[in-house]
This record gives sequence, C-alpha cells and structure tokens, in this order.
Amino acid sequence: MRHLLLALLLLPIAASTSAQDEPGGTPLNAMVTVQISDLDAALWPKVNARIAREQNMNVEYSCLTTGIIVLRMRNIKVAERSDVIILVKRILREAGVKGTIEFLNVHVEEGDGNKCFLPRARSPLVAG
Repeated sequence: MRHLLLALLLLPIAASTSAQDEPGGTPLNAMVTVQISDLDAALWPKVNARIAREQNMNVEYSCLTTGIIVLRMRNIKVAERSDVIILVKRILREAGVKGTIEFLNVHVEEGDGNKCFLPRARSPLVAG
C-alpha cells in the first residue's frame, strides 16, 4: 500500500517533467548558413547524404572552396534558435565533420518559409 501511495504522489511530477522535455509551440522554418573548416571533395558526399536523410532539411547552396553550406529546414519542432544550431551541429558531426563548424547566420521564423514566391491568394498565375 505504501508503494502505491508513493507512486501516485510522484506521478504528477513525472508527467510534468516529460512534457517540458518536448519542444512546444508552432513548427518553425529555418535558413542556416554554416562554414565548415575541413569541407572538401571527399567529405562533401558524406555531408550531403546525411542531410538528405532528414525529411525536413535540404541543401540550398554549397561551395567547397569556401566550405559554406546553406541549409533550409521546414516544419521543424524546436523551441528556439539554439535548438536549430544543436540539431545542425549533431547532423554534421554524424556525417563525419571533425573540423570547426561556424554558424554565420541562423534565421528562424514561423510560416511557410518560402519568401521566393508570392502567396497563392495574390499570385496572378494561380487561377481561382
């Protein structure tokens, strides 16, 4: 009986702790520009393949000469900008990046994240 009472008392604490571990809020979109010190022709295929495994991430731009990669992330479930940095750094380390990863720009926002096109309602090319 004592163990049951103790379990019932600790249950609300355990439930509130697990709920805080999950990032809340609206899914966000991000554009991340990184410079990788050791990016070369041998490492690039590994990095590109690892990023391609991510459902909501793609490479928008890459340059082996400068080591710069621009990543687009859509509908990611993160709480803030620092979560995006941690996520990208983890993925790049998993791809085999051992050198310095410098974050040049991290832009995070709500919305569709597609600023290159007019919204559907205002586009003269969309019927209806």
